Amino acid sequence: MKDMLIDIMKDIDNNIGIQGKPEEDTYKKGVIDGLVMTFIFCNLKLAELKLRKNIIIERKWAMPNKKTFQIKPIAELLKEEIPKDSVVIDPFPFEYKQDATDMLNKLKDDSYEFAVFDPPYSPRQLKECYKGKGEYDTKCSTWSKWKDLMASKIKVGGKVISFGWSSQGMGMSRGFQIQRILLVPHGGQHNDTIITVEIKTSSPNLKENQNG
Repeated sequence: MKDMLIDIMKDIDNNIGIQGKPEEDTYKKGVIDGLVMTFIFCNLKLAELKLRKNIIIERKWAMPNKKTFQIKPIAELLKEEIPKDSVVIDPFPFEYKQDATDMLNKLKDDSYEFAVFDPPYSPRQLKECYKGKGEYDTKCSTWSKWKDLMASKIKVGGKVISFGWSSQGMGMSRGFQIQRILLVPHGGQHNDTIITVEIKTSSPNLKENQNG
């Protein structure tokens, strides 16, 4: 693709000339800029497709359990992904112990290799879990703030395993890439539990992005 782009640029120079009229130079510059943007876009898409190709996607049925980590296929995944005796950030343990935001704020940035992110999955669950205990803001931004805090505590190369009803996980905007997705259907009218395993590949300045 790079060679093709160079050939097209040479053709433009041959047809219009290096020192053309002002309007011709403007046209040539616009065409070249457009080709460069197309080249960049295509390379980004190729990188995205390569990443998707490497994602492991599994589906294993299991009975529901309010103690998420005791569900058999989930327990097996955790055992495979997190070495024994590792220090793991878990701001939403069962049973509830303390405000998750307070807990995360006490941790040092870029200092941990492993974390599990298993918050209430919906505003209704948040009410049921935290009513009269601590956090009770059911806005969507609540989950985003938790993720921002979690991401800031994980060092590059570290791993976060997220749980919920979608595979959104921590996300690329926070510097994470998906490695593995596990779907755990529970039968009946139950939603699948979706587990997303991600590796932190970069440390974007989330505070700067929020302020900007």
